[in-house]
Amino acid sequence: MAQNRYRNWKEEDFQDYCEKHHKGRSRGQVKKEEQKIYLAMWRRNILGKVFPPKNCDNQNPKPKGKLGRPGPYLNFSLEDFQNLCNQKYLGKGRTEIFHENRKFYDAVLRRKWSDKVFPPKRSTGQKIIKKSLVSIIQEIPL
Repeated sequence: MAQNRYRNWKEEDFQDYCEKHHKGRSRGQVKKEEQKIYLAMWRRNILGKVFPPKNCDNQNPKPKGKLGRPGPYLNFSLEDFQNLCNQKYLGKGRTEIFHENRKFYDAVLRRKWSDKVFPPKRSTGQKIIKKSLVSIIQEIPL
C-alpha cells in the first residue's frame, strides 16, 4: 500500500509537500530521509521542477577537460606546446618529459602532435645491438 501512496499525486502536490516538509534541503538530503517520495518524483521526471537546480553561471561556463575539471592545456595551440617544450624540456627525451609532466605529455598525445612537439625518438636497443654486433664481426680475423 505504501508504494501506491503517491499514485494520484500531481506535480503541485509534490511541490507543496516538499515546500512544507523539506524546505531548504537538497535532493540528496531528501533522498536519504524519504526515499519513497524521492523515487516517486524521479520516476515521474519532476525532480528538476520540485527541486530547482542551484543558481550557477551558465552564461560563461568554464572550459572543462575530459574528466570535467578545467585542464591546464585545454586552450593550447600547436605553437604553444612547441614553445613550452623548447623552454622547459630542451635536451630531454620523451620518457623524461613523460615522468616530469604527465599532464603535458598526455595533452600532446591526445591531440596526436607527439612527432611535431617532442624531440625525435632516440634509437632503440635493437639498433644499438645490431651496430655492436657488426663491429664485433668486423673485428674477427678471417
